Amino acid sequence: MQKALKGVKVLDFSQLLQDPYATQMLGDLSADVIKEECNGTGDIYRGMTFFNKWIAGNELPCFMAWNRNKRSLTIDIKSE
Repeated sequence: MQKALKGVKVLDFSQLLQDPYATQMLGDLSADVIKEECNGTGDIYRGMTFFNKWIAGNELPCFMAWNRNKRSLTIDIKSE
């Protein structure tokens, strides 16, 4: 399969549902997706744990799936 978006960089500032899913698809097509998360807390969706921690661990399975093929970055914009 060809890497359709190889060399394309995408900055992902999204949280919750459709936006992370859209950037996940870009990553699946070989784009270099960099997900920016809130400093200290991360993406709010990260903390919404699945009801059965024995199956899912400490993170929502959808969060892990929708954020595959991404690198993560936190930035503190409140200080210089």
